[in-house]
Amino acid sequence: MVFRFFILVKFVAVVGCNSFIKAAIKLNMSKQTVYCHIYALEDRLQVRLLHWTI
Repeated sequence: MVFRFFILVKFVAVVGCNSFIKAAIKLNMSKQTVYCHIYALEDRLQVRLLHWTI
């Protein structure tokens, strides 16, 4: 299984900021992009990494 580094960077940012929106601002990208990449990571790993409250 190949992981893309940039998706892990987004995951670390979300955890560090404790917020998808704050992480998106920090990474200078849309919150939708961050959501999609974290969802893709969870899907690939077949595990829930975050508690989603959206």
